[in-house]
Amino acid sequence: MCERDRTTMSLSQEARASRLRDYLEHPRLAIALALLATLLCSPSLFIGFHLDDYAHRYLLSELPGGPELHAAYVSPFGIANGQPASIHWQIEEGYAPFWTAPQLLVSLWRPVSELTHRLDALA
Repeated sequence: MCERDRTTMSLSQEARASRLRDYLEHPRLAIALALLATLLCSPSLFIGFHLDDYAHRYLLSELPGGPELHAAYVSPFGIANGQPASIHWQIEEGYAPFWTAPQLLVSLWRPVSELTHRLDALA
């Protein structure tokens, strides 16, 4: 490769780098990305209930086993409360696999999400 080709290539790379830097430093980039993300995620608003939404609705319902399971889970975002009797009940009822540890404790604290799920369950 001759010296002139190297100079031309480095100028081309510098021009691309400068253009990329200009895009990344644009004052409206954050707004444009937020709008793009909203547009791309908007179809999910119209799919209805999906996957764990049904489990959360069951936990918050008055259907047979719902209140007991909610107590065992501690919240809609928990899996186990660490009490062996409760874990055993979940295993016997089929809510947990037989190999679940008796002292398993998994409970996530998500108060805003729990509140919105409770409001959804009222509707």
